[in-house]
Amino acid sequence: MLLRQPHVRFSVAVPLYNHQNYIEEALESIFSQSLMPHEIIVIDDGSEDQSYERAAALLKVRGFGTIERQSNAGAHATINRAIERSTGDVIAVLNSDDRFT
Repeated sequence: MLLRQPHVRFSVAVPLYNHQNYIEEALESIFSQSLMPHEIIVIDDGSEDQSYERAAALLKVRGFGTIERQSNAGAHATINRAIERSTGDVIAVLNSDDRFT
């Protein structure tokens, strides 16, 4: 017997710090999934390169996702902030130099 799963909204939290060379590929890996998340939340942790600008530009082109900047607080604080802002039932964390397959 096939059981139906209830609709589950999932969020993707992306902590970002000085990964201008990787963030676009990381975000594109989210957009290439067969199931789109309920939301994408990117928190820039005080990057000193063009990470914020590249991520913001891609999210704007895609018309989906939010990005915030904060003073450098470390990875744990950045992940926690993204999780706090998430509204999904399930939260996936994707580091800014990683990608979903």
